[in-house]
Amino acid sequence: MDSGGSARTSPYVKLAAYYLLLGLAVWLLITFAPGTAQLLERFRETTVLGTVGSRSRLVEEASAAAVALSQGQWALVTFLSMLTALLLVLPVSWVYMLTKQRSGYDQSVVQTVIILPMTVAATVILVQNSLALAFTLAAIVAAVRFRNTLKDTKDAVYIFLALAVGVAAGVFSPTVAAVMSIMFNIVVLALWELNVGNIYADQRGRVPALAPAEGLLGLRARGGGGPRRPAAGVRHGPRRRQERGALQRHAARAYDTAGSGAARHRGAAAGSGAALAVGRNRARRAGSIVAGIPDPAAGRVPAGDPARRPEGARHPPHRRRRVPFAARLEETKGRVRSPAWRFAALATLGIGVQACGPARPANAAPGTAPPAPPAEIDVSLFLIGDAGAPAAPPDSEPVLMALRVAASAAPHPVIVFLGDNVYPDGMPDSAAPKRRAAERVLTQQLRVLQASGAGGFFVPGNHDWDGMHPGGWDAIRRQERFIAAAGGGAVLLPAGGCPGPAVVDLGDVVRLVALDSQWWLQDGPKPGPTSSCPAATEGAVIDSLRAALRAAGKRVVVVAAHHPPASGGVHGGHFGWQDHIFPLRNIKSWLWIPLPVIGSVYPVARAEGISSQDIPSRAYTRMRVAFDSAFAGAPAPPLIYAAGHEHTLQVIAGTSTRYVLVSGTGTFGHIERVTALDSTRFARSASGFMRVEFLRDGRARLGVMIIDRAGSATEEFGLWLN
Repeated sequence: MDSGGSARTSPYVKLAAYYLLLGLAVWLLITFAPGTAQLLERFRETTVLGTVGSRSRLVEEASAAAVALSQGQWALVTFLSMLTALLLVLPVSWVYMLTKQRSGYDQSVVQTVIILPMTVAATVILVQNSLALAFTLAAIVAAVRFRNTLKDTKDAVYIFLALAVGVAAGVFSPTVAAVMSIMFNIVVLALWELNVGNIYADQRGRVPALAPAEGLLGLRARGGGGPRRPAAGVRHGPRRRQERGALQRHAARAYDTAGSGAARHRGAAAGSGAALAVGRNRARRAGSIVAGIPDPAAGRVPAGDPARRPEGARHPPHRRRRVPFAARLEETKGRVRSPAWRFAALATLGIGVQACGPARPANAAPGTAPPAPPAEIDVSLFLIGDAGAPAAPPDSEPVLMALRVAASAAPHPVIVFLGDNVYPDGMPDSAAPKRRAAERVLTQQLRVLQASGAGGFFVPGNHDWDGMHPGGWDAIRRQERFIAAAGGGAVLLPAGGCPGPAVVDLGDVVRLVALDSQWWLQDGPKPGPTSSCPAATEGAVIDSLRAALRAAGKRVVVVAAHHPPASGGVHGGHFGWQDHIFPLRNIKSWLWIPLPVIGSVYPVARAEGISSQDIPSRAYTRMRVAFDSAFAGAPAPPLIYAAGHEHTLQVIAGTSTRYVLVSGTGTFGHIERVTALDSTRFARSASGFMRVEFLRDGRARLGVMIIDRAGSATEEFGLWLN
């Protein structure tokens, strides 16, 4: 602190007093209104920070854990979040004005720093856990950045901090927001006071010293760390400071208008240095505040005369001014030639080419095969996955209607439901509000078994494990008990949340091996070595799986699990150009809002394995490698690996098993894009199921059934598998 200052005028004291008062207000609120703290904690559980605690959970699925809040509670939460952002950003705006009062600051930047965090906080609350909607916010911010360039690029630091404080307030992490605000203000003031980064300190007697951290904060008064002493005859009162600021800004604008063109052709000749010296001497005599601005006419070199530029001299970087956007627009007569938009267009084109390059028509030539003789069929195995969201009226789901008809007409039918039997979070507790809806979903699938007389097996999926939440093990056991209580012989395999394998021999020629693949990917509680499961470690599961395959003898082995080892769908990292350009269509099919470049963040992250539910992830890869090792150690590889997970119909050959059958469109209209891989025999984005007819001689015929809205089934693809 300089001799002319006092403790009460120190910026550090003012900041400390402000934060102390703010902390006192928060303590009073928590003490005398404890219900507010509980409400905010409930809200925080609905945010990404509160719900995405495990890497196995997709961000867009985190919203299913949102705690029900009334409209009044939402209004209170929004108000408190915006108020938190406002109170923590006010000292930032004050520090901004303090450190830039000498060079002049932009009023619009000050107001933006104050208003922007409140807007971001409210928007984050609105977006909540939807990743696609979050990209909308990012696209809007990007668009604003392209269209509105800050006059001083140093102000971007403050805008960036304002965004960060707003996001922290939006997810209601006031501690994070407060630490950012406090640390930023302390560091900025320290740089401003301690003259950090002054490379011209040795020239203080000849040239005005470079202000501390001027690259970030701009100019300030010099001399002992306090206000600069006024020159003789010059008053530095408030009115005089306003006049000086206006004069400096006027001079800067005049320089930009008259001298910017010449400045670009100014070399390193002595003439320019002399002009600067003359300007500096005049400034000393007159006590001018614009001594640092050289005469625009001095040191000018004709643009077309390269000989007058000293050899090897280059335009100083700070002299190479870019033409403002508006001026360039006027010069090009309405044709925008912004490099940023050109880059965005080229990047979008490259992403689109990459997305479309490896894709082939999903079903260029559907295959057909002669039908199987009904008298020789030993088992008719129906494979259907992701049937856990049927139409609300009972017995009105088109896919289940068609399945019931097909199974009733087939000899020796057996139906395997390949996971995600109850959306979105499996079977809740008996006292939960969603329990009745979950029971209705499972009852519709059980009615198909009862009406057709087919045997039934249910395999767990990731949504059956309470949507990958910590309560997944309990949800699986509740579903198992409900299925068993319904009667009819249907069972959930493997039982008790165990990883398996669970072995069931069907007829005389088929061995069904059921696996709980979500056990490998679940981060929460699950059966371990101390449980009653026959195999409860990864090594024990693989040994048991290898033993089950070796003991199959001449039976054809069908492995049933929820997660496929290969796929041309989104879980395999295959996205189309529409996913990059129109990512919001993943939420609503009618949201044709283009988000080039920004929209690619989500599919690229998924393709890189950000979620353990996707094939490229480490956890998923570890599971696939383990299964492959078991299949490779068997006398003969399994004929079929049947799975759901992808909302597509795929027939893939050439893997560690003879065929991978992906049948995950058990709910009508619940479909996603699919790409044909090199080993794909059939792929289609359509609702339906698969039927495999095993003959007594061991042969097997596959039929892929497509279902229309009326519940009519058509065999789209047929193939003899062996």
